[in-house]
Amino acid sequence: MCSRSGDSLILVKIYQSTDGPNWISKWSLNQNMNTWIGVALNQTGCVVQLNLSNNGLKGTIPAEIGGLGSLSRLFLFTNNLSGQIPISIGSLTELTELNFEGNFLTGPIPSNIGNLNKLTLLSLSNNALVSTIPNGIFNLVNLNRLEVNRNNLFGSISPAISNLQKLQILDLSENNFSGEIPYSLGTMISLRDLLLNDNNLTGEPPASMSSLINITSLWLQDNEFTGRVPDLTNSPLLSLRIENNFFNSIPDYSVVTTWGRSEPLGLIMYNNYFTFEDLIPLLSLPRFANWNFKPQRPIVVDSIQFVQYGSNYAIRLNTDPGISDNNYKWLKDTATLNITNQNFFQIIQLEEDEEGYYHGSIINQLIPDFKIDIPYIRIVGFYPAKCDSPLAGKNCSQAPTFCNTSDLNNYCGNLSVSDQNVRAALCNTVNNLDNPRYLRFTASSDSILLEIFLMSCNVVKKDE
Repeated sequence: MCSRSGDSLILVKIYQSTDGPNWISKWSLNQNMNTWIGVALNQTGCVVQLNLSNNGLKGTIPAEIGGLGSLSRLFLFTNNLSGQIPISIGSLTELTELNFEGNFLTGPIPSNIGNLNKLTLLSLSNNALVSTIPNGIFNLVNLNRLEVNRNNLFGSISPAISNLQKLQILDLSENNFSGEIPYSLGTMISLRDLLLNDNNLTGEPPASMSSLINITSLWLQDNEFTGRVPDLTNSPLLSLRIENNFFNSIPDYSVVTTWGRSEPLGLIMYNNYFTFEDLIPLLSLPRFANWNFKPQRPIVVDSIQFVQYGSNYAIRLNTDPGISDNNYKWLKDTATLNITNQNFFQIIQLEEDEEGYYHGSIINQLIPDFKIDIPYIRIVGFYPAKCDSPLAGKNCSQAPTFCNTSDLNNYCGNLSVSDQNVRAALCNTVNNLDNPRYLRFTASSDSILLEIFLMSCNVVKKDE
């Protein structure tokens, strides 16, 4: 049971811990508690609401706050609070709404926050929290709004998220979540806004997401998703954002008629692997819809291809096989070779002067002022008789000969982010690698001078 006097003492402690004399709207502690700004009482004089949002609070949330046993709404958002969320918050079992958004709170989300089973709103966004999402949150089955965006949260999205069947808004954006979207998320049919952007999420979103028939906003941008975009063509979408991923297939979203007219709404899909086969059907989008698809990533193709001298060889893109009116412009080094409607380039009886870098672009007259780049593809000739002895001698005439990419990569070496996880080869630019930590290569008498420039020398140990 709460008491008026006990609650008043707790409020005084909150006032003292958060620099009350410098609040924007201050309390007069010598007056009755029911005159204090942001405080609402019930008929017995106990605090049921505390709203001190945007009031210049500075300091920490005191543990004593857990003694406000009748509190149902707690709003401390948009202040300058720091420190950790006190564990005692788990004692506020009457809470229905909790909003600490827009502070400088650190540390983990308390695991016992799962005790607050009456919560309908939980917003901890725009802080500096560092933890996984505690399993207890998945017991808050009355939640209809969960916002933990703009923190430093990590880990995977648990399949138990689907316990929150009343959830309408789920915002996990701008964190460090990784792994794949769980299949069970497709059962959360009450969802209207699902925001997963700006994380490290991977894989293909599950096909089960097509069951999210009430969703209006799905933001997946700035992750590492691959494969096909989920089919939400039966949903009343205002906004689908998938830019800066690695998607290569998309349903025909021109059948959706509810698109927003301007940023950040509409269909935003640039910097993926979409080709004209994906884009041309979307020309039928409603004229008012905001559609942003430029640019797209270059075609994915092996950057080094080995061809036996004297043989015929086709550089194949395997792009848009069902579209006959694409124009493929091919260049070798800096010279234009030809423009064709075929998605491959044919080399007849390879000679040494045909070795080099082939590249180009793809256009289609249905989508003017837009092209998809064909990246640089190095064609290297070889003689089969030399393939069994690739090691170099002591002069240029005894240079190593390679007949496949694997041998070349093994010879040149690779960069990786760990000593176990090889990610990119030194002589092959098909993959990029940010911040590599490990270098492995084969040194021989024809090795070039290799210089490594470090961003910081204070982490280099002696003799390394």
